[in-house]
Amino acid sequence: MVRLRVAGADLPLAPGGGLLLHQLHTVEALERFPVVFNTAPTGAGKTLAALNSLVRRSGESALLVAPTNALIDQHVADAREFIRREGLSLKVIPLTGLSLDGMMTEIRSSGLEGIWRRGKVLHRLLDRSGAQLVVTNPDIFYAMLFAQYSRLDQRNLLTEILAKFATIIIDEFHYYNAKQLFAFEFFLLLLREIGAFDQGRRMLLLTATPSDEVRRTLEALGVAHGLVDGEGFRDLQGSGFVGEGPAVVEGRVAVAGWPATRADSMLNNGRGLLDSRGAADRLPVVRTPFLSALELELRCDDGGIEGYLEGPGLEKIRQWLGEGKDGVVISNSLARINRVYRMLVEAGIRKARMRRITGPVSREEREDYGGRSLLLATPTVDIGFNFSNLAKRRQNIDFVVTEAETRDELLQRLGRAGRLLWNKECPWPSEAVAIVPRDVCAELAESHGSELSRSGLVDLLEGAMPEKAFSGEYRARYGLLEAARPIDCLWRQATADTRKRVEKIFDEVRQIYAPRSRRSFFSLRRRIRDAETAVSHAVKVAASKLPGLDGLPDSWQRDFLRLYADSSPPLRNLDEARRAILCKTIEKNPLGLLRGLLENADGWANGREVWRNYLLERAVEVLGLFAFRDAFSSPAVPIFDPRHYLSDSDQSLYSVLHVLRHYRCRFLEAEERRRLLGKLGERISDLPALELVEEFPSPERLVFRLDRFFESQEQFDGKLYRVAGLAGLCPKVEAQPVCTQIEALFQKAVPALLFPVDSEGTRLAAGFFRQRKGWMYDIEAIFQDDTTQRYQAVLGTNAYFLHARYHMNWKRLAEAPAAPPSGCWVV
Repeated sequence: MVRLRVAGADLPLAPGGGLLLHQLHTVEALERFPVVFNTAPTGAGKTLAALNSLVRRSGESALLVAPTNALIDQHVADAREFIRREGLSLKVIPLTGLSLDGMMTEIRSSGLEGIWRRGKVLHRLLDRSGAQLVVTNPDIFYAMLFAQYSRLDQRNLLTEILAKFATIIIDEFHYYNAKQLFAFEFFLLLLREIGAFDQGRRMLLLTATPSDEVRRTLEALGVAHGLVDGEGFRDLQGSGFVGEGPAVVEGRVAVAGWPATRADSMLNNGRGLLDSRGAADRLPVVRTPFLSALELELRCDDGGIEGYLEGPGLEKIRQWLGEGKDGVVISNSLARINRVYRMLVEAGIRKARMRRITGPVSREEREDYGGRSLLLATPTVDIGFNFSNLAKRRQNIDFVVTEAETRDELLQRLGRAGRLLWNKECPWPSEAVAIVPRDVCAELAESHGSELSRSGLVDLLEGAMPEKAFSGEYRARYGLLEAARPIDCLWRQATADTRKRVEKIFDEVRQIYAPRSRRSFFSLRRRIRDAETAVSHAVKVAASKLPGLDGLPDSWQRDFLRLYADSSPPLRNLDEARRAILCKTIEKNPLGLLRGLLENADGWANGREVWRNYLLERAVEVLGLFAFRDAFSSPAVPIFDPRHYLSDSDQSLYSVLHVLRHYRCRFLEAEERRRLLGKLGERISDLPALELVEEFPSPERLVFRLDRFFESQEQFDGKLYRVAGLAGLCPKVEAQPVCTQIEALFQKAVPALLFPVDSEGTRLAAGFFRQRKGWMYDIEAIFQDDTTQRYQAVLGTNAYFLHARYHMNWKRLAEAPAAPPSGCWVV
């Protein structure tokens, strides 16, 4: 255990006292630099800084991208109030999947003629006249930029995202992983290529921890960029601070909580005493408290938060609550936070004093926690959650108990305690207990009892605790393929004279991320088009239509025919002479043979499913890249939870895989669903609904069953150690049957990286996941001869991350002997 005392922190005010200095400096920095980082601390009003930057551009449209829909709701409410108060000519447009669904439903019910695709509706929304502030999530931003909508809409939407918005604000920029950051970096490159920054376009990145990788990319692109922190702002091209001390920007700047006349008065009082570069006489710097002093205890309990509570923690929380303090317990695991909740209830802490703020909790419940002394939360609160509903004059949170694996995670959560901005009282220091890896405590043992500043704490943790893992290898390995899709969209729009310029965009991406790569734009473009064609064919097969086969590579047709020849009994049992003729026909005329197979009534019944799955598996190897979040995620289903295992509500929406592993469930039939789930069940009537009956003593092992009736084990093993598609995964839990409605949710193909059980590959994957959130899954494959073999797999986007990290080693791994059990976490 290591105890540290961390001093409080304050922030400088802008002249007049109604605005923080960094909020004023953000406006000034955006006048000078195309790209600006605002790195003020968490909770220091970066969103207000962004809204202030719109005042000078009130007649121009802006885009604000926030990582979660809950944060979008918060930004929309704040922006509407800000715009109303300041009289700006901006219309706030919330843009999420749900809002698009609502527009689609409204259009269909209105009787308007024509085909209304989601992309068409989105274009009509953005194409309206007048200045807009569009507040959206990165998923929609990505879908527009990377040509995810119908080909009929791709050109319009790409034009909108590149040309419509004078100011682009990316909130919580530190939240994103390497793949997601690549999307924003690529957007920056396109803006530079079309001359947007020269025309006055500006981008503001809000993050408490700026990414060095993004900064290096900006330098490689030659885009000037500045940084605003709590003290001033600097030119990151090497000229040092250019905004030292208070600075006043000419023009009208709005101030939260103050009428516009007060804002004008504040700026006018400063004007004349100093200019925008701070060259004249300076006003004295006035500072306001931001964070209280912090008593920090770092522990390395093997039992995590539960172990701490079984030791001194339970009594400590009782003591804090008895002193009238308010606090939060934050865990990375929903199952763990729910076990902690039950431990506290059994220890006599009344349920009325606690509130769980977790993934299954609705937005309304999340905001309704006033009067609760103890909040129990998952990482849901790490992004954009301010604990502002406690209605207190003193610091909002007095104590924090949390677990943290990385430095940024720990600092983010410690910043939840003792926030004092604009509050009147600070009666006592805040307190925090953090459960950290054992080697962190060992590294910091000599610092026990030290007194540090906030910056000193950051410096101390920098050498002892890892930062969030950054899989930069992904961008070098797969970034070119991802970038080829929107570049292809631009190429198709370009004239013959301008296509060379578009091709140079690809060359620039390659030079920045993969300078040694020999892959061409046209080869990658072909891979993407082949995958899109395969999906189109698979859709027709699913609709029982015999598709045309034009457009698919001959190599795909030959691979499938070889596979089918080995799996179909009539073909597998041919004599040697006929077998030789078949093999020769596959090589010389694969298209004719495949068309004959699918047109044959006897062959089609069996061949259709094999052909469809083959197409989907080949397509997802490429198209699985084009998902902003994970290419594999557990579907969320409506849950009836009368015993409140998941949350304090009877109804919730949560991951079906989590529920299957932790709770005995009962499938709800239609009548029960209507009676028990009401509007929640009606809103998502296409999903199966479950009732939680009881909690398992420990999580059950989950296995995905995979029926490969058309494939031998030898053929299937050809998928090992490379990203391959898997279609038809069925989740199985030994403790309870899984209904067919749940199985149907997992039938789409997903990208996977497969390993033999307990191989060197699983060792590498286990090490990879020590610093990342991710899992390996058990796969039970059943082959054409009814033999069964178990594998382990990394599914979804993590398969690309892991493959990119060790891509030079896969041949060696495929030949390596089996290793002893790795002890890694397998779901």
